[in-house]
Formats: sequence, C-alpha cells, structure tokens
Amino acid sequence: MAFVYEEVKEEDYNLFDSLGWKNVFEECLRHHGYDWCKDTERDAYLLVIGSFRDETPFFCDFWYKHRIVRIDTKRRIAEAENGLWDVIWNINCLYLPQSLCEEQQELLQLIEEAFRVDDEGLISKHCYGKTIVNMTNHIEIIEKDYNGN
Repeated sequence: MAFVYEEVKEEDYNLFDSLGWKNVFEECLRHHGYDWCKDTERDAYLLVIGSFRDETPFFCDFWYKHRIVRIDTKRRIAEAENGLWDVIWNINCLYLPQSLCEEQQELLQLIEEAFRVDDEGLISKHCYGKTIVNMTNHIEIIEKDYNGN
C-alpha cells in the first residue's frame, strides 16, 4: 500500500486519538478537523502540527512503531518552468527518538515518501507541477519522544 492523504474519518477517530499527538504547546490533539497522511499497511502516519507564529518553525509529526518523530519543516510554493507551481518541502531537522536510530534509513525513506503525497489534491487539479522534498542531514537524537517512548 502507499501513503494516502485524507481527512481523519470517523472509523479512524479512536486510532488517531490513541496515537498521542500533541501540538507545539504539548497539549493533546483530538481528531476533530484534522487531515493526515497515512499508510495503514506499514502503520505509519504523518500529521501537520503547524506553528504558533510565522517566525517559528513549522512542525509535522511522523508516527512509526509507537514512536513520534517531530519534524521541523518549511513549505513553500515556487513557479515551475512549465507555468505551473511546485510544492517544495524543506525538512530542516528531525528529532529522532533513540529507539529508532537503527531504522534511520528506512524511516527517512518513509518520511520522504509521505511528504511527496499530493496533500491538497492541487497537483491532480493541474494547478501544481510536482512536489519536491529536500531532506536534511540534520538529525537530532533525543532520548524519548514527547510521549515518553
């Protein structure tokens, strides 16, 4: 299976709530009004958390193997050569729980794949050309994720 970007559906409410997502203030998030990128076969989920001011980092969280990797990102739109617009994700830093260090390469591939999903359906509507993901080499190893895992 592949990653799919969609609104959190009613049948996924309990799953979403059980994953322990938190906002930038460490407050628990509930399923209401969220979209996510999910691959249920590989049990991997990407959620845009956002930021609290324009000048602060824009965060996304990637849930994998009961751990959350916080991702410092920046998304921008740039004009492409063909007159369309490209979506560009710059992944600035990954906060990787120590327990996932051995799976770092697999994890990086999954994260890049999830970010490449046409998150707003704009490419399929021919408004945009493609999604570009610029991965960082900056990975900060943290002892545990924000849920203590």
